[in-house]
Amino acid sequence: MKKAMRNLHLRRLIIGVILGTVGLAVYNLVAMLAERYEERHTPRIDGSVFAVGSEVLDLGDRDAAGAVLMVHGFIGGSDNFGPLPERLAEQGLRVRAMRLPGHGTTPRDFAAQTPESLLAGVMKELQDLKAEHQQVYLVGHSMGGALVAQAASMEDVSGAVLVAPAFGVAHQWFYGLKAETWTQILAPIVPWVYKGDLFKQVNLKESKSQIYSYRWVPTKGLLCLQNVSAKAKSDETLINVKCPLLLIHSRGDVAAAYEHSEQAFAKVAAEDKRMVTLDRSNHHVFWDFEREQVYAEIEAFIEVNR
Repeated sequence: MKKAMRNLHLRRLIIGVILGTVGLAVYNLVAMLAERYEERHTPRIDGSVFAVGSEVLDLGDRDAAGAVLMVHGFIGGSDNFGPLPERLAEQGLRVRAMRLPGHGTTPRDFAAQTPESLLAGVMKELQDLKAEHQQVYLVGHSMGGALVAQAASMEDVSGAVLVAPAFGVAHQWFYGLKAETWTQILAPIVPWVYKGDLFKQVNLKESKSQIYSYRWVPTKGLLCLQNVSAKAKSDETLINVKCPLLLIHSRGDVAAAYEHSEQAFAKVAAEDKRMVTLDRSNHHVFWDFEREQVYAEIEAFIEVNR
């Protein structure tokens, strides 16, 4: 009897493994086809390879004393900053909203990036602006905030603004394990994860259509984000951030963990630092309920440090 039960359990286990393997193969095939479909049907800028919403913006007076480098977040683009680039340019600043490597083209391009290639892209833009302007300010959102923290620890800048910086993923009870742990588990076997509009984290729902991002996320890109975050929140990075610093984050951010920003802010070596806490917004604060406060805080920070 016991032998028969063991055999039954073994057969069920084998059937479960086979069904799971087949299911995973079907999902990966469907996901690959859907990602290719996205590539073919994404609106492009004037027939180029770059998606609408990911434009590189270079605004304002190139002879201005001050310049602002804006670094967008994970799978995002320049439109993630809302009207802030134009507002800063109207105040006599040169404003450059860059496009991170592997962004604004295809998710497959992002899958080929590394933390080093992303940081190198930011450093190149920063050094180019420093060669032309007396003051350069950095503004980074999400993963861009984590990259800005690293850049500010390596180069002298006139000020750095970290907005909803990706120092860690916000945990939700239904995740079970930490999101970072799931990424480590799934990355070798699941190459694509669906994002779509449903997972654009903004409480002002009508803003979702205004925010550009890839709809399919490469899990290699998630690993890249995880490594960027770990480097950005390390003591080695934060004790070397000595420029004036403004950090803006919402307690209700369900993408980037608010508590990680609090911990990182405490470690930043800068004497002139300030953290602004939002209460009604989610992750995309430039498009959310408190967006006017976000714009005003950044404008005032740059004005004070000019």
